[in-house]
Amino acid sequence: MADRGIYLEIENYNEYMRRLDQAPEKLLKVSKDAMKAGGKRVCKIIRSRAPARFKRLVTYKISTGQITKDNYILMGFFNKDRKKGLKEIPDWFKAYWKNYGTLKHRDPAHHFREPVKPGTTVAGKRRRNNEGQKPEHFFEQSIQGWDREYFETFMRHIKENEDKLL
Repeated sequence: MADRGIYLEIENYNEYMRRLDQAPEKLLKVSKDAMKAGGKRVCKIIRSRAPARFKRLVTYKISTGQITKDNYILMGFFNKDRKKGLKEIPDWFKAYWKNYGTLKHRDPAHHFREPVKPGTTVAGKRRRNNEGQKPEHFFEQSIQGWDREYFETFMRHIKENEDKLL
């Protein structure tokens, strides 16, 4: 009689295999949820430090890389007024100008794409003044310490949801 080998019968084998197959998806969901929790916490802190007019520009976005397929989070001041045909200047640009200054008072440490143009605006109207607005640097001040807060919230959320991974 030929030896047919030893067969082990594992209880609930199919259940274990199903759980292993679902592990990457569960890990991805828990990590995205942790990123979201960290983003909410950091945005709350940034909003509390930002000027009142620009608080609504603070948000976060969770995205997936096109090439690597890795998840990442973007947090900060975002332009939410991207509609075409706007009659007035969106608040994001006003926040940018308030942060880095305009005309003669531009922040020398910041790299600007365009130099200051001569005394007319784009519409051909003369400027009200040639001095400009002084920089306030509130972007940098409002994001200080974001990394510590984000990682603490991220890790706390992962630990709270460890049971979902199993």
